[in-house]
Amino acid sequence: MSQFLPLQTFPSTRAKLKFKCKPYEMTSREHDLRAALIQWRDFKMIEEDLDGDIFFGPQLIMTNKILNHVINLAHYAKLSTPTS
Repeated sequence: MSQFLPLQTFPSTRAKLKFKCKPYEMTSREHDLRAALIQWRDFKMIEEDLDGDIFFGPQLIMTNKILNHVINLAHYAKLSTPTS
């Protein structure tokens, strides 16, 4: 079948990681930011009328992986404003 349809290689559409953070000890600022983001995430669940979703839960609004990445970016001052 390959004689009729030659295989093509497509370039990867996945972007490379642009920021790698070194391990660090979370300070009270990072813990406060984490608590605020979790509180915001829970509020958005109620606001969007998704608080009854027991399958996805708050992960539907913002996954823990993204939440941790936001905290890492804030720790290394890579976020200039709250909306970035």
